Amino acid sequence: MTIRILTLATLTAALAACSSVPERNLALEQAQDRYAIASNDPSVQSLAADELRRAGESLRVAQQAGADRLPRATVDHLSYMTTQRVVIAQETASSRASQAVTGAASAEREKMQMDSRMREADGAYERLARSQRGKQVSDARVEELEIQLKELNARQTPRGLVVTLGDVLFDSGHAELVAGSTGNMSALAEIFSRHPQLTAAIEGYADSSGSASRNVVLSRQRAEAVKEALVSLGVAAERLNTQAYGEENPVASNGTAAGRQLNRRVEIVFAHPRYDRSMR
Repeated sequence: MTIRILTLATLTAALAACSSVPERNLALEQAQDRYAIASNDPSVQSLAADELRRAGESLRVAQQAGADRLPRATVDHLSYMTTQRVVIAQETASSRASQAVTGAASAEREKMQMDSRMREADGAYERLARSQRGKQVSDARVEELEIQLKELNARQTPRGLVVTLGDVLFDSGHAELVAGSTGNMSALAEIFSRHPQLTAAIEGYADSSGSASRNVVLSRQRAEAVKEALVSLGVAAERLNTQAYGEENPVASNGTAAGRQLNRRVEIVFAHPRYDRSMR
């Protein structure tokens, strides 16, 4: 009898113990696993801290419901809500990480665009500075040229600066340069040497002695003689062109020997250097 009573008591205690063990809930276990993964993810911790906190609070409510043996449907629902909040935390972290990358890329693009604009501005400033320096050098060279030509008694005309080679250059009726009359041409050759872009027109003239047609030929020969002299002094032939005007445009009266001597001349015409683009 005693043994039977003890056995019954033992079975009763065992049944009581079994009834106190909480029933397993897969939904709750899954919610706990998902939360553990999220809470151990540094990106979720840093980028979705508030969302992760709310998921933790939801999990604690679900766990308490399971411990209190509330209806299974209630525990399942609370577990589902926890899982959804964990997903929200993970997706929020992922979205913010992507935004950070995009923002960094955008910032880098803006920096590159700004750098490009700065380089363009610097380049434009440097080109302007070079242009100004070049203009200053060009102006200085033009002033130097004008001074050198004025030393040869150059005069300003609508055609440009004109240097006249006259007086005893040619005998009447001849195109050969008179011996010892090439002093100015040496100075002209030096000017051409110092200004490599400089060009000029060589114009030949004659007095009224002889026929007009003969004087045109003679004036052309005189212009060619001066060109040959300059070329022999080192001036490139392509920098010089010749023109013949015969007895046109006299600078003195042909009624006197002195006047005719002045009209037997060659003029070197330089386009005004202030407006001659080849000098820039």
